Amino acid sequence: WTNMWSLRLNPYTRDSDRIRLVAEGIFIVLLLGYLAVEILEMRKLRWGYFLELPNWIDMVNYALYIGVITVWVNFVLSYVVESKGYAAKFSSRGAEYDEEFAQIAGTFRASTQLAAFNIVWAVVKVFKYLQLFPSVMLLWEALANSMVEIVPFFMVIV
Repeated sequence: WTNMWSLRLNPYTRDSDRIRLVAEGIFIVLLLGYLAVEILEMRKLRWGYFLELPNWIDMVNYALYIGVITVWVNFVLSYVVESKGYAAKFSSRGAEYDEEFAQIAGTFRASTQLAAFNIVWAVVKVFKYLQLFPSVMLLWEALANSMVEIVPFFMVIV
C-alpha cells in the first residue's frame, strides 16, 4: 500500500506567495474582528446566545478557522524555517528521510483537510445569511429540521 502526498516546503518564496502571506494576515485580522463581535454578542445575550442555531454555526466555523490557522502556523514554524533547510534536504531523495518527510506531509495534509471541511461548513453558513429572503427562509427551516440526518453526512465527507 502506497500513499503519495505532495507539498511545497517553501510556501513563501515567490512574489505571488508574498501576496498570499499578506492576504493571510488580513484574513487573521478580520477573523479577530468577527470573534470580537461574537464575544460582544455573547456578553449581551448571555445564555440566550447558545439557544440560537446560527450562533452555533458561527462558533463551529470560527473554531475551524482557528484550527486551520493553528495547524498552518505549526507547519510553517516547524518545517519551513530556512535555517532547517528541509527543501534542500529532501531534494536529494533518500530512504533515510522518508519517515521525517511523511510527518511533514501529514501535518500539511491535516491543514488542507481541515480547510476543506471548513469550506463545506461555510456553505452552511451562507444559508444563515440568506435567511433575509423569505423564499430561502423555507430552505433554512428545512435544513434546521433535518440537521440530525445532515450531521452524519458531514462526518462521512471528513
